[in-house]
Amino acid sequence: MEYVNDWPARLTGKVPSQLRHKPNAQGHLAGLAEGYQAVEDLVLEVKTSTSLGLASGVLLDRYAALVGQQRGDLTDAELRRFIQARVIANISDGQPDSLIQIATLAADATAVWYRPDPLGVSAFFSLYILRPTFMRETLRAECRRVLESATPAGVVARFVEVPMGFDGMGPLADVPAPFAPYGPAGVGAGLMARKL
Repeated sequence: MEYVNDWPARLTGKVPSQLRHKPNAQGHLAGLAEGYQAVEDLVLEVKTSTSLGLASGVLLDRYAALVGQQRGDLTDAELRRFIQARVIANISDGQPDSLIQIATLAADATAVWYRPDPLGVSAFFSLYILRPTFMRETLRAECRRVLESATPAGVVARFVEVPMGFDGMGPLADVPAPFAPYGPAGVGAGLMARKL
């Protein structure tokens, strides 16, 4: 649907020449045009205010309630990400792709690495979440809750938050590219990974 923001100009421009100088006809058309414009503006407002990407405040809280997400002290932008992550978690079958997608959204991650157990135990895996900095405690706990809800029953998962500059992935042979360049620079800075 195309939004029309100039109904008065459109309608008065289509008036036949014999009615252009008649005040009653002009008044009638102006009233119709204002009504059309009011309806057009309301339709646009409903259309845009119900979009998750544009929702805020109470409307965003209602979206969160629909998918089982608590606001807590999350900002609107954080809550929007968690709602999207919760939707994926609610329909997830626990496969690595969906867990990576959930972690990327919930943690606002730069990269996520799913690493199966190196000993081949199928009921254990690690998920490394690369971020510019550590998450604050409440955000970290909420991220863990969303990821745990998508993890299959009977599977032990380890979620690890990795800040950029971390020096701990070096000796692993299968480290993916986004994690590989972080070497000794992290040691002096005191950067370490931590469980989610």
